[in-house]
Amino acid sequence: MRSTYDPDRDSLMIDLSDGYVEEAVSTRICDVDFGSGVVALFLDRDEKLLGISIMGLSGVVPSVVMDSLRE
Repeated sequence: MRSTYDPDRDSLMIDLSDGYVEEAVSTRICDVDFGSGVVALFLDRDEKLLGISIMGLSGVVPSVVMDSLRE
């Protein structure tokens, strides 16, 4: 498992599949009340979870978390 923060998109990708997240065949947008954030789930053919993306991350996590991601 690894995570990657993209500051240009303000998104965090959590890859649960050791690089296979690119093979996702479907994406589900989760209905969560984050205000400005969006959560997407990346699934394989068997509907198994490969990765999670949180977009608008800086609006939904504490600044101390953002500071650690930028280091």
